Amino acid sequence: MTRHAADAGRELPVVAPMMTGDTLPIDLVTIRATADRALQECVSVPRRAEVRELTSALHGQLALLAEEVRHRHEEAGGIARRRWAAVLNRAEMDLARSRAPGQLPVQYMQEIARTCRHLVDLLVQ
Repeated sequence: MTRHAADAGRELPVVAPMMTGDTLPIDLVTIRATADRALQECVSVPRRAEVRELTSALHGQLALLAEEVRHRHEEAGGIARRRWAAVLNRAEMDLARSRAPGQLPVQYMQEIARTCRHLVDLLVQ
């Protein structure tokens, strides 16, 4: 959008960025919706562009969730601490690799979507 001469001197409204789930504050609803979209059953394989878009969004969301879980894991005790550690370990493995050799991009997208769901579930308990 361009500024017109009539707008000179007037302050334009600030537009808030769209919630994408990969920025603070953590938007668990958006993250769950992204994971659900990645895991929805389809008659055909999703388009490459959609898989790339969802994988990128999920990767950013997973990094944010992992950081929050890492913080809360330190405060947990007993069985909860072990459960958080297991899911956190999975998240860190997912973040450390892009795809396993021979793995389809859609499979990787679905794996990180499941991990995001597990982390969201931990955070809302």
